[in-house]
Amino acid sequence: MFSSISLFASATVLLSTTIFASPISSHYERDASASPVNWGSTPSGGLTEVQKLNYVLLLESAHSALYSQAVKNYSDYDFVNAGLRDLYTDAESIATLTAANVKTIDSAISSSGEAVPGACTFNWGGVEGAFGWALFAEQFEALLVSTYKGLLPTLTSAPHISFIQSLLSESTANSATLRTDTNLAPTANYAPLTLGESGTLFRPFVAYCPATNPAIDITTHPTISFSANALSPLTVGKTITLTPVDAEPTNDITGAVLNTVAVNGAPLDFAVKPDGKGGWTGRVPVGVQPGLNYVVLSSAMLGTGEAGLIAGPAIMEIAA
Repeated sequence: MFSSISLFASATVLLSTTIFASPISSHYERDASASPVNWGSTPSGGLTEVQKLNYVLLLESAHSALYSQAVKNYSDYDFVNAGLRDLYTDAESIATLTAANVKTIDSAISSSGEAVPGACTFNWGGVEGAFGWALFAEQFEALLVSTYKGLLPTLTSAPHISFIQSLLSESTANSATLRTDTNLAPTANYAPLTLGESGTLFRPFVAYCPATNPAIDITTHPTISFSANALSPLTVGKTITLTPVDAEPTNDITGAVLNTVAVNGAPLDFAVKPDGKGGWTGRVPVGVQPGLNYVVLSSAMLGTGEAGLIAGPAIMEIAA
């Protein structure tokens, strides 16, 4: 777990103006309000296995839509012209595989005696062009990897564990391929996310779900708007600003810190100061490794779980 500022606010934003800012975090800046989905609160006793599968179904439905829409919206020429020679064929294969995964989850939920939630629709915000899509897809795959790593230890059913392990393997491979294709620094060890942290990042992409669907009983957190100088890659020592988007200004909170999650390297706390506008500024500290990192804004130091979390996570992509 991490607290303080999360490195999910990337320096490679697809949905922003340059390839040095993160697609996912940029989308959160643009459209951070809650989606028209019934997001509930995590029960005190935790989620049942079926409730967890309902969330996995939502994630994998989005996963499938992301690739099927890419195949529809872009041609092989578009990807080749963007320097991504084999990605169209890869996207076709992944679209087929993810559609099959959705059917498998449907069957697992149905066999438990529960009704299968209706199909939802998704909005990817400002993703533009084949290369922009590839950057966004990489960070979405990373979100899935971190979510499934966090989810696996909480499962008890052997078939469910085996299936989530297969999803984890697929998204890990997809992420590695996309990072190579888009010339991003390798990320060897993605940090696990709690479902609350995962939901915070994923929530803005859910455009619509049927009102008859069960609530997504996951307590999410305020989202973070991340900014840095977009004209150069994000590196150690660079100043960043994080502003909670859908929460009250936080300058009245004493001792807020930014904390990186242990994705590449050990987790780090680093000091931030109020910017006078409800946000916080700080410098990327020595010790943060290149690649994808998560950060959260917290009122406490490491080791406090989500109790001191003010906002986040966000994605931060550090250049090599």
